[in-house]
Amino acid sequence: MDPEVLRRAAAADKAAIAMAAITPPTDQITLMVEQFMRTYLTAHLQQGKRAGAAVRKKFQKEVVAKASLMPSKQRLDFILAVDKKRSAMLKEYNANPGGMILRLGLPPHIQTRSNRMGLGELAARTAVRATVFETVFSVFRLFR
Repeated sequence: MDPEVLRRAAAADKAAIAMAAITPPTDQITLMVEQFMRTYLTAHLQQGKRAGAAVRKKFQKEVVAKASLMPSKQRLDFILAVDKKRSAMLKEYNANPGGMILRLGLPPHIQTRSNRMGLGELAARTAVRATVFETVFSVFRLFR
């Protein structure tokens, strides 16, 4: 075998090993984004929008810092992969906040502050209103 070919193959192997050490695999990106979502949701839901925004900015700086250690092609792929995973998780959270909170292993008492009313709450409010109106109408009937 030609020594030049062996040298080039060894150099290519070293480069591939170095790239593998620099570029995180997809499962590491998933873990990183899931940890971000845990921290972000906890801060946002318990302390408000400003705390959530601070966590988001810190995460963005960490992503850029990790990407700066990579060659330009891997840098772009890494940033796009992180953004894609983060977008997918935010979409999942918007579709089912309680499910996402449970999936991430957060305590169930961390719930969204939502103005949306569930069917149970709607039924209870309707029953209370009906009872109050009946009472008010019966009082007016007494004084007629």
